[in-house]
Amino acid sequence: MIRILLVDDHALLRQGIRMLLEHHDDFVIVGEMKNGEEALEITKLGLPDVVLMDVNMPRVNGIEVIKSLTQEHPSVRGIDLSVHEDKPIEKMLLEAGAAM
Repeated sequence: MIRILLVDDHALLRQGIRMLLEHHDDFVIVGEMKNGEEALEITKLGLPDVVLMDVNMPRVNGIEVIKSLTQEHPSVRGIDLSVHEDKPIEKMLLEAGAAM
């Protein structure tokens, strides 16, 4: 069972992703957070296997969450979602430790 934490400042997007993933027996959604700061706090209580998040969020963005998770919890994989097609953002995500 893969434990997934959803992080996005748009509740509708979180709900849609939850609905898609809940149909797979291999996935369990362990929580939903609305910003990167909340995501970092909740990972201290119990680690998901994957943090699926938006790049652009208030307080702490997805890139900073990935950096922190990579340093503090290297077994947790971070996957950032973005509508950006900018190569610099892709590069920053990969350098931070995002999964491709």
